Amino acid sequence: MKKTSTIFFIFLMVSSLTVYSQTLVESQFSAAVGSGARAMGMGGAFIAVADDATAITWNPGGLGQIENIEISAVGSYYDFERIEAAVPLGDFRTGTFYQFGDSGNFDFFGITVPIRPFADSDFKIVLQYSYQNLINLNLNSDISPYYFEENYTNNGTQFFRYGQLRVVEEYSGGLNAHSIGLGIRLASWLDIGMTVNLWTGGYEGSRMDSYVFNVVNLETNESFPGFGMSFVQEEGDFTGTSFNFGALVHVLENLNFGAVFKTEFTFDDEDEEGNKLGEITYPYVIGFGLAYRPIENLTLAADITSTNWLNGKAVYGDETTFFPRTSLDYNPDAEADSEKQHNSNQLRFGAEYVFVLDDILLAFRGGVYFDSQYFSDANERIPVYQGLTGGIGIVWNAFVIDFAVVNVTGKYQENYLSAGQSDFSSLKAIGSLIIRL
Repeated sequence: MKKTSTIFFIFLMVSSLTVYSQTLVESQFSAAVGSGARAMGMGGAFIAVADDATAITWNPGGLGQIENIEISAVGSYYDFERIEAAVPLGDFRTGTFYQFGDSGNFDFFGITVPIRPFADSDFKIVLQYSYQNLINLNLNSDISPYYFEENYTNNGTQFFRYGQLRVVEEYSGGLNAHSIGLGIRLASWLDIGMTVNLWTGGYEGSRMDSYVFNVVNLETNESFPGFGMSFVQEEGDFTGTSFNFGALVHVLENLNFGAVFKTEFTFDDEDEEGNKLGEITYPYVIGFGLAYRPIENLTLAADITSTNWLNGKAVYGDETTFFPRTSLDYNPDAEADSEKQHNSNQLRFGAEYVFVLDDILLAFRGGVYFDSQYFSDANERIPVYQGLTGGIGIVWNAFVIDFAVVNVTGKYQENYLSAGQSDFSSLKAIGSLIIRL
């Protein structure tokens, strides 16, 4: 497996929705975002709510709120489209192209067990094992055939070439965490928690570029057709360790304040024989949240998180490579430039209203978030993607069923390859099931 293709593929997948990629996970993925249909239905504003098993992915301090043994599972389906209206770039020009793809995924599984060692005390210990898919590498992507043309010179003779190019990608795998979580209720007003994450996983897949073209000799006006194809197949494995720390303060009976810190972590990239090829560092995340219940059945929540992308990098031998943005503007010959990376911030807002219907609780949710990217576009502006979310939940006896839909849109001006306007949109459906014993 080639070093440059490894770096390209991993960084393609971890570009921030999560997360993007994630060309798949442009704004789909961020370690700032956790799992769960209830949380995402509220726009991902869950740091100060965090009262179910998925708290381990948002704020492990929230584990102290769990009263019953819980078994939880989360799955999702993701569909995306990227349209680039190209403009001339020197002697090379392209037409507008369309990239689209989809992916299904098993996101989360957890078993949570609360323990009260003292019957007459608020003190409580909550233990959890969970599996989380942090980066989804299951990808079927197709860039529909798009027109290109260029003028070039060969041995002093001028030529004009035009044709169509198509790119097809098929990958599977992911970066997964097996986590052990510990939540502690120290007092009625304070919960704390931590998580140890053992990272495993890998990927395998292929990319095929095919194109047909015609070449015209501008001096003799003779023309001849051509056809080309390239095929790359690659695979790799990941290992690493990280920690999450969180706290939840019940400021008032109807007001919570939450804080979370997810440590920077480095995972090794290994070949199929287990030989280390290099290491990739994902930056730390810090976040804060508020949750307020103005009336009994209504919860309003807001989060802010920051990801320290300035520390994001990959080291292969003596070479350090920083994060490219997408497959199409990745330039393996460009010099690494950390100055083009920025710390990214997310603002997330959400609401939930619960109707009580006999022995059933019916919840409706909505949310919005704003996700600044870690790169600047051709105009030296930092793109901000917008997410609009909605969801519904049903609680019946021991069963909690949640469903959410997340729509993400964003645009930026390319500064490599076609230099055109890039428009991105995605739709993600998430389902969760919790059984309380």
